[in-house]
Amino acid sequence: MPLIICWLLISFVHSLRPHAVRTNRLQYNIGLVLSLVFGVSTLWVSMEYSDFSFFESDFSEYCVAVFEMEQDWHGGDIPPKRTRLAALLPTVFSQFNGIVNGLAMASILCTVLTFVLVYVWGAALAGSGGGLLSVGALWMMSPMELMPRFLTFYPPIVLATVFAASGLALWGRFRTPWTALLCGVGIALCLLIDVRGVVWALPFWIGGVCLLSWNLSVSNVFSAMALHLPIWGSWFLSWWSYSSNASSLEKQMDVRPLYVGFDEGNPLFRPPWEIDSHFVWGWFQPQEILHTVDFIWTQQRFPVPTAFVEWQTSTDGPIAEVQFWWTAVVCSLVAGSLVMWKRDFGRSGVERILILLCTISPFILLFYSLESLVEQNIRFYMHVSPGIAVLVGVGLAQRLPWERFPLSLPLSTSWKSMGWVVCMMALLIGTHLSSASPMSPHAEWRHTWRLNALDWGRIKRSQTTAVSLRPYDETCAERLADETLVPTVYP
Repeated sequence: MPLIICWLLISFVHSLRPHAVRTNRLQYNIGLVLSLVFGVSTLWVSMEYSDFSFFESDFSEYCVAVFEMEQDWHGGDIPPKRTRLAALLPTVFSQFNGIVNGLAMASILCTVLTFVLVYVWGAALAGSGGGLLSVGALWMMSPMELMPRFLTFYPPIVLATVFAASGLALWGRFRTPWTALLCGVGIALCLLIDVRGVVWALPFWIGGVCLLSWNLSVSNVFSAMALHLPIWGSWFLSWWSYSSNASSLEKQMDVRPLYVGFDEGNPLFRPPWEIDSHFVWGWFQPQEILHTVDFIWTQQRFPVPTAFVEWQTSTDGPIAEVQFWWTAVVCSLVAGSLVMWKRDFGRSGVERILILLCTISPFILLFYSLESLVEQNIRFYMHVSPGIAVLVGVGLAQRLPWERFPLSLPLSTSWKSMGWVVCMMALLIGTHLSSASPMSPHAEWRHTWRLNALDWGRIKRSQTTAVSLRPYDETCAERLADETLVPTVYP
């Protein structure tokens, strides 16, 4: 009940937002600045969620990827599961502060930019109020609060998917060749930054194509070219981003090595695990695409071992937190559809609802699939958080014209806008940080994430004691011998 009251109160305060056209630019700019403030604040708010100053996953692989990029940014032998594009930003920062600080600074920057782009995304769909509410919802999600302290390439990957979603939202909102170009660039980034980025790129491309008008006007032709030119170019750039031995989409999606441990008697899961296709954007053969589709379809039809289901439900996973956000998703789908129906851009209310669904669909589908993962790592929830946040923000952005209220304050619209922003900010901050709030960092439904630094810990111990290191660990330990192992950029 307290949660419902909080949500209704936030939605009501949004309904008081002044909608005078001359204040729209002021409100948008203020919201843009506030989204930047929210993003930067995660460096301090994250300390409410964890005592770890930083954490990692497969740190040695990321360290080696940056090291190889330093040696040869064009042809370095990076690990098969990583890409040069994802390593680019950490590599740039590492030139000034070392690899560990480079990874930390890249994560911080990507987190801040993700908050800004979530605002742009939400504002394109539901106005500046919807953008601010989207940022507020994202600010209350623990995976995003902790993302600036995550020493991996996942923050750049999350940023790329959010950039693509915001590009599609802008293309759906404004319908110009420039916004079509942004949409195309976002799709290209998804294809280049990770082999699994095709999961985001495909629905975004379908949505972008459907927004093209079925006529041969000059503007429409230029928009179609602007949308597809970056995607075409990404095919050639992929020869740089992916190494020749990159791990394929099929190999990374194959569930048989996981399921065989829970059902050894099932012949479907026994090795050898043959794969007839090798999807890596820019490297695969076009005639193999049907084999890739068939592989994915077959994977989805494999029976889930009963022992696996029992193991999943018996472990200490984020069950309560997932249930909480699923409830928010379902409620926000209904509320968000009503908001989009009443908006005033596009051809129809149905089209606007479909734009919303296209931008959030890959995030929600991934959120649905997380229940079947053996490893409930926080990095997977970082991927889905922006989509959920925008859906919640749009759903809360209910609109009632200011003029309907019988008592109007004797203030100019600019002052009313400023007053509304202050009230909304106070409400969002109080809702999140108050110990009495159901959205508190210490609320009972929140999951305590198991954060670790296993690779980093082995490398750290190897500096003082004899420790058996894996090949990537050894390379990383040699590279970091003269550098700090503890990031110094965090407060």
